[in-house]
Amino acid sequence: MRLYRLCLLLLVCVLVPATARAYQCFTGLETGAITCTVASTLGAGGSIVTSPVITGGYSLKQGSGGASTIGTGSSGNSRTDSFSFRSSGTDSDLAIWQSSAAATMMTLSLSSGKLRVTNGSNGCNITQTTGSTTLVTGQDYLIRTALDRSAGGVIKIWLNDSLEINITHSSACTGTAWYSLLVTGPANPNEYLFDDYAWDQGSTTQPAAGIILGRQGTSGSPTYTGGTITCADCGPTRCSGSCATGTSCCALSDSPFNTSRYVLITDGASNTMNVCAFDSASCTGSGSQTLASETVNACRTVWYGHRGTGTAPANCTGGGSPYCGIWILNGVVTVGSAMGGTSDAYTISPQWTPGANSYLNTMEVGGRKGAGTGRDITMNDVWVECDVQVTTTTTSTSSSTSSTTSTSTSTSTTSTTSTSSTTLPSSGMSRRIFVY
Repeated sequence: MRLYRLCLLLLVCVLVPATARAYQCFTGLETGAITCTVASTLGAGGSIVTSPVITGGYSLKQGSGGASTIGTGSSGNSRTDSFSFRSSGTDSDLAIWQSSAAATMMTLSLSSGKLRVTNGSNGCNITQTTGSTTLVTGQDYLIRTALDRSAGGVIKIWLNDSLEINITHSSACTGTAWYSLLVTGPANPNEYLFDDYAWDQGSTTQPAAGIILGRQGTSGSPTYTGGTITCADCGPTRCSGSCATGTSCCALSDSPFNTSRYVLITDGASNTMNVCAFDSASCTGSGSQTLASETVNACRTVWYGHRGTGTAPANCTGGGSPYCGIWILNGVVTVGSAMGGTSDAYTISPQWTPGANSYLNTMEVGGRKGAGTGRDITMNDVWVECDVQVTTTTTSTSSSTSSTTSTSTSTSTTSTTSTSSTTLPSSGMSRRIFVY
């Protein structure tokens, strides 16, 4: 278990265990889309951008006029959410928790540059509360939240490692236990930037810090070369190295997806591409972050494509479906999620761990079809995303805290003489440094 150093004013340093990061889904937006789950949607006012970005090759820029749904499907009373955030310096709502009936339970916003929670419309009875830290415009932060929807449930908001808000609400949030997180922001040109999103349910414990790395193809000699490859021009794709036209790397490495380049997998065939190494900073379009000895919490494989019509073939070798996604780690083939829709769509594998970080540097990913002449697989693009736990070092020179509370508004004030800055990994997997 990772440890991080907490250094106090008296220079007493305590090693504190960082809890493992768990989630129902995660996304670093490295597919060029919000693919936390198939229900994630890009809303009005939102766009996936390559500049500016927080980590990797893509971030979500979100403005007013709508909201993007990221984490959806929670079925318990409590959940945690975690995301990287960059403020434009303009106050606005930034995150909204909604029930399945689209009724707002809680809103997180910036008020005079500080984080603030306010009550929604479905009976949670949350006291409006504002944090103590003023966010610096253009600076990257890690925001982590915990919400228990039951009566007396806790609400916690962390900015980096500072617990900015810690309150309870008196009433149970009405509606079903299923609820979602939406993100929003101020009007153009002052949109907010989001990245590295993960959520889990069943806990209000602070999630561990993490970022999400993504990779697509690179040149090499893949294990499986079956099917028919259509890729006359590799130039616009994210494949790395000397990836030649007419190869699976060329066909499967667009981001966002491209349906003019693809692999058609037929009659019991398998096709894979080599994945650009996670320890390489030269993976086209994937940002500068690399993986060394950091803990990989989980990985997942994402495919985009569809199957044809006709007679259903037999199940693919090693799988429980005729249309299978596969990946290869350290020479071991795993047959994963079924790719079975007749319309182009994303398929997301169950989360998996690599066994050793080095296995991610030689892995392959692709697809396999069962024996039979019908329902060939058109595989357009494939991605691998991994959630990586990063260690935080917090240096605090704050020693006194006071708070005042009324029936309608609570404000927490922390006395401090230090400055606030955050460094997210921009080269290698350099640590996030949170200084207060």
